[in-house]
Amino acid sequence: MDSMCYGPQFEAFFLQFIKDLPTKWRFVYTFLGDRVWLAGDKMTFVNFVMYELFEQHKLLLADCLNDVPKLQTFHKGFEDLPTIKAYTNSDQDYKGIGV
Repeated sequence: MDSMCYGPQFEAFFLQFIKDLPTKWRFVYTFLGDRVWLAGDKMTFVNFVMYELFEQHKLLLADCLNDVPKLQTFHKGFEDLPTIKAYTNSDQDYKGIGV
């Protein structure tokens, strides 16, 4: 993603990124299956990595999860965890520049 965002051909790479996204999401939601989390019912570090990846993608394309309800549910479930919600609602959470 770095080479796409900071490269001289951003627009061309971004169009390809949008085109390829459904295929990439298909892999993730197929792997997720009927589980709540990527490793089953238990929270592991992998879920933090996936959540962060979703957040980065949403910065580029805010509606990137709209056509994938299972991934939306995963994302929302992560954000609704009491400790995550408390952190994101606190002053400690970095909201970004101009947010």
